[in-house]
Amino acid sequence: KKSVEESPQQSLQKSGIEMTFFDPCTTDMEANILEELQVKNLTNNERGKHSVNTNTLFFMIHCPKQLYGNLLWSNWDAL
Repeated sequence: KKSVEESPQQSLQKSGIEMTFFDPCTTDMEANILEELQVKNLTNNERGKHSVNTNTLFFMIHCPKQLYGNLLWSNWDAL
């Protein structure tokens, strides 16, 4: 039997995981890909002050420490 691989979009939909993305340098092509994958693309630069109310993984590689501080401060009550 031939195995059929799922597309990234199908995998995300099946997982039930909601994804949100922000990069101040996002191109139009990247934004289109994110939309196709049903990943919410934040366009407003919150400077790390993004509040969440569910268990969340933030992937913030090589960010200035101020962004980490702002994120912690914005979510301190949820910790």
